[in-house]
Amino acid sequence: MTDIEMTQVPSDEEEILNDIDESSSLTNEQVKKVKNSNWQTLCCKAFIILVAVIIFLAILIRSWSDYGTYITKHVFPPTVHSISVQCKNHSKDLFNGPSCSWNHTQVGDDLTCTIDKPTKYFVDISSRQDADIRWDDTLFIQYHKNIACTNLIIWSI
Repeated sequence: MTDIEMTQVPSDEEEILNDIDESSSLTNEQVKKVKNSNWQTLCCKAFIILVAVIIFLAILIRSWSDYGTYITKHVFPPTVHSISVQCKNHSKDLFNGPSCSWNHTQVGDDLTCTIDKPTKYFVDISSRQDADIRWDDTLFIQYHKNIACTNLIIWSI
């Protein structure tokens, strides 16, 4: 005889083995089979996820409309509004240059420029220490000495 002997399985155990399927376990406990999800449940889940995404996007868009201007003004760097070189006999517009005119006075030279005024601005000119800048309707730069040319940069901050 061989090391492995075939033994006959008693008929009671044979019936138990025949009864084993997906809904039962090997210990012969009845395990409830998990029901497959039907199409209605899947559609409801997909609809709920879709509604959640739409609500999230609506909140995101609403937040941007409320705080977008604030973020743009306070986070992003200043932008150049105008760059030009203004001389008494000519001008060179590099970007959005204004139309300017010179006027010679006893104190020095005055430069009057017409350009749209940014809400918050900074005017950068050559020889800033020798000039007074005022901007009401037009940009008015009053130099305390005679000057031939100036670099005019207007920042929107």
